[in-house]
Amino acid sequence: MPTPSSILFVASHLDLSGSTERLRCCIHSLAQAGTRVTLATPGGCRQDEFAEVGVEIVHWRGELRPWQVPFVARRMQKLARAVEADLTYVLGAGLAPLGARLAGPYVLELTGPVSAPLDHHPEHLLAVVHPCRTLEEGAVNRGGLPRDRMRMIPHQPALPARLAPAFKRKGERRVGCAGAMFDTSGVEVFLQAARKLIQRGEGAHFILLGQGPAESRARRCALDLGLMDRVIFAAPAAPSTAEILSELDVFVDPRSAGSPGWLAHEALAMGLPCVISAVQGAFDLVEDHKDALLVPRNEPDALTGLLADLLGDGDWARKLGKRARTRARARRAEQQGWAPLFEELVAERAGV
Repeated sequence: MPTPSSILFVASHLDLSGSTERLRCCIHSLAQAGTRVTLATPGGCRQDEFAEVGVEIVHWRGELRPWQVPFVARRMQKLARAVEADLTYVLGAGLAPLGARLAGPYVLELTGPVSAPLDHHPEHLLAVVHPCRTLEEGAVNRGGLPRDRMRMIPHQPALPARLAPAFKRKGERRVGCAGAMFDTSGVEVFLQAARKLIQRGEGAHFILLGQGPAESRARRCALDLGLMDRVIFAAPAAPSTAEILSELDVFVDPRSAGSPGWLAHEALAMGLPCVISAVQGAFDLVEDHKDALLVPRNEPDALTGLLADLLGDGDWARKLGKRARTRARARRAEQQGWAPLFEELVAERAGV
């Protein structure tokens, strides 16, 4: 079946986050299939990566206050007509009101938990894309979105050719978390655990890779804890997030809500030893103490203990990483990507 000939994507950022990497992989798969892709975005540190795959980038401010919705919607309608888009793909619950006002076929993608009703157009909404079933229940029960429009596309990072070499820098080990920084990202829990490990004599460096609204508060927390000489904040531009993650020896996803993101999936696929919060979706993703470690949410003492165990036993850490990569390979073989979704939508609109 054919894929759409033209799609307009609307995103509010292109920062260092799992959502941006997921978007890049989706667009890359469409571009390879010959689909014309236009991306409306305010830009960000990863914009060049999208331009390199032949994406036409149109800038907009990325802000969507309630009074701005009708004006932005009219602009996006004009843009969709200009690029002859078969549909508009809106990313994030925050842009749901925009999708509802587009007066044309659209897809809404959700990458985080839904806690309040979301605007939608019952006729024009073709699909609600999400990465896991736990997010689907919240989107239906709290967001009020139609269940028959739900389409799950799991996070599907590429599998690297080789296992990530854990603990490759003796005495300079790097423990990091990566992704968008929100209030639920658990960055402060990560920093508190870092302080406790340093007080125990741990010589590792701690890295926070990402951007977001909670970044300034995280920096203040690191300053208050006296960690600025041992903690690195960065949002580097690199060819891929895999290259960024390969600089770590241990990956931590300390979030307090939602489900493990794209970068956690990618770290597992790389074979990095991982500590992941016991949030929705985590129990389906890993088996505790078999291929990763699950830590209770918002408990820096528990995180400290698990990290100390990993850093103190390199052989065990490497075994966890190897099992995680094996499981990721098996999981990917069972999953389908974005192509079946777009083929379904084209067939549905054509009346097939």
